[in-house]
Amino acid sequence: MDQYRENVRLGLLLFGIIAIVGGTLFSLFTLYVTHGYLYNSLPYWFMVIPDQAFLMHYTAYAWAGMVCLGYLIVTNWMDERGVLRPGLAGTVAAVLFSFSFVIFYFSLEHHYYADMEGITYKPAFSLGEEYIAWDEIVEMQPVANEGHFELYYEFFVFKMEDGSTFRLESSEAFLEYRRNVYQIIRHHGGEVNRYIRIEEYQG
Repeated sequence: MDQYRENVRLGLLLFGIIAIVGGTLFSLFTLYVTHGYLYNSLPYWFMVIPDQAFLMHYTAYAWAGMVCLGYLIVTNWMDERGVLRPGLAGTVAAVLFSFSFVIFYFSLEHHYYADMEGITYKPAFSLGEEYIAWDEIVEMQPVANEGHFELYYEFFVFKMEDGSTFRLESSEAFLEYRRNVYQIIRHHGGEVNRYIRIEEYQG
């Protein structure tokens, strides 16, 4: 029994360290693979996984690792002082560990994609999604940073018919289809402004 317990503790220790240290690489791999599996069949032009989704995904790994290490520290402290409450410590650890699955799920759901009809956006920590049809956009404002030899787009602001605005961060995938987006917005009567510098943006 003691040997089994030591094996479990060693397993938790290794998992905790690997989850915290290797969580960044795991996040890159599992996010791309999972998105490819779940959404590859959708007829979209492009899909963007925001940086926040990667941060959330890593947080899920790191949280799980810290809970395991915390459980080991607490149970070791209890053993040294003869406090026999392993069931309570295990229950608390299990509840805390379950939060990593919640964060993991929402990180997978946080993305946006565009197709011929419009843009679908799934915000962080939301069960719903936002949809913008191309014909609802009356104005699009690119916001950029001017480098010495290159222009860096930071984000794009879409203005709707009702006066509300919607902001999307720039990405390689978006920039690849940027002219398609410009063209379809103009096709539906919307206006695409010339870029402004980020210091000029007031929003």
